[in-house]
Amino acid sequence: MAFKIAMLFGVAIESVFLYQEKSSMQNLLEKLTNFTQWLPKGEKFTFEAIKAIAYAQQRAVLLGEKEVQPLHILSGLLNQPTTITARLLQENGLAIDLEDSSSEETSKVDKFSPESKYVLELALNAARLKQSKYIDTEHLLLGLIQLTQLGNSDLLDFWQTNGVNLEALTRQVQELNN
Repeated sequence: MAFKIAMLFGVAIESVFLYQEKSSMQNLLEKLTNFTQWLPKGEKFTFEAIKAIAYAQQRAVLLGEKEVQPLHILSGLLNQPTTITARLLQENGLAIDLEDSSSEETSKVDKFSPESKYVLELALNAARLKQSKYIDTEHLLLGLIQLTQLGNSDLLDFWQTNGVNLEALTRQVQELNN
């Protein structure tokens, strides 16, 4: 019967079957594709960098923001305590914020502010300059520092309020990448 229907409509026999159960791997790949749709095409982020950005998206929702801001990305970097970036930030006087990190299925903001997109571009450029195959949390931090140096007042206020020496932090991050 399926063969006759396929012949009648001129389609492959597989398309006659209306419903086919997706495997768990197909569902996982679909979720991953939806999550990474905003990433620069062809570029790879480390797992830690993806987790930091996902936390930034969750943080934006928690704060009632419609866009992910650079400070949300910084919060995401601080929320990855096992990374070198979090250790550097901690050594420079910033506290690790682990609140709300346990909820994996909270809603996320998919829109990034122009400044946040620029941070991602700067991170990509930093990774390319170091001929790295992956964009890591250190590259994201370098992007945030460079955005501050270009005059982002919110980040500058944050660094100054917390007593972070940007020159020393920049030097430490660049030493990691050498």
